[in-house]
Amino acid sequence: MTFNAPIDLLAAFALGAFPTKTLLNFAKEQAKKRFNISAEPSQAEEPTLHKIQGQTADMIDRLSEEGLNSSEHIANADPIRLLLRTNFGWKVILDTIDQAILFNYIGQKIEQLRPIGIRGAIEMVEVGKGLVSTDPDVKTHAEQTLGLIASKLGEDEHGVRNLIQTLVADPQVGFIFSLWGEAVV
Repeated sequence: MTFNAPIDLLAAFALGAFPTKTLLNFAKEQAKKRFNISAEPSQAEEPTLHKIQGQTADMIDRLSEEGLNSSEHIANADPIRLLLRTNFGWKVILDTIDQAILFNYIGQKIEQLRPIGIRGAIEMVEVGKGLVSTDPDVKTHAEQTLGLIASKLGEDEHGVRNLIQTLVADPQVGFIFSLWGEAVV
């Protein structure tokens, strides 16, 4: 269905000049006013994308346009599809997914691990590799790091070992890990 002149030109201008999200929000507000709708539906969980380091408001809006509204959505996203559908850099996409995976396991405690160099699941997998290393120096360092992680998370070492083993076995982590290795070469 098309608009009559001059509304057609105005509609075309509005679609081109304003971001889609802005137009949708405007339409929602107009509908609320017109139909006297006042209550917002409650969300099942608080938004979490802002907890992932490096996320700007523009990035969060762009991810939302793609239907990715939580860390859970990001953690399970197809990185290649994100690359094709957003203007984000490849390493940014991989890093965001990596952080989202770890955030889904430990929540806001992720902030406690950042100062010791652990920002995502890949770093935890690296600790796991160290724990099974045949090099005694690497193994000792990994054991010390495990103790530090447990301390920062307020968990016992057995729980952290289980977390690491879970991350090592996670296919999405393995996929992101392999893509990250290729991206930095």
